Amino acid sequence: MYLITASLLNSWNYLLKSGNTKEFEKVLERVPTPSTEAIETGFAFEKWCENYFPETKDGMFQVTAKKAVGEYLLYGRMDCIKAGTIYDYKYTKRYDVGKFYDSIQTAMYFELIPEAKRMSYIISNTKNFSLDTIYREDYTREETQPIWISIEQFMKWIKDNGYSMQKWLVK
Repeated sequence: MYLITASLLNSWNYLLKSGNTKEFEKVLERVPTPSTEAIETGFAFEKWCENYFPETKDGMFQVTAKKAVGEYLLYGRMDCIKAGTIYDYKYTKRYDVGKFYDSIQTAMYFELIPEAKRMSYIISNTKNFSLDTIYREDYTREETQPIWISIEQFMKWIKDNGYSMQKWLVK
């Protein structure tokens, strides 16, 4: 059974856009990512949202979900789930409207949480977090391509390009 995560698929998606094979190969080989200032700021933004973003007050935070289907084990960790909405907190140095439109994470999370009706990205591009500096993008299940399309394309690409998913095998 192959472990499939949104991070793995987004890494592949980034490779297709950028041509940067080195970063993708690190993900495929499961090389640990060293912490960076941006990663640490992202964690700080998540904590800020848990405490101060009113819409997710009393939500369920850091929810892990798994789903085994055929030869795949889908896995994800949602920042927050509340009242039929999956929330994902994002810190990015540069934000443009629609940045997360084609994020594979949306489709993955909808597959993992079938009761969810909406995915809401809560976004900051500043280290001075406040309700006045937050952007958001909302997507519905109906406007999101099913994750299986991406998984099939990914696995075909892996095979066609001679890569191995050995490090992603789980028992």
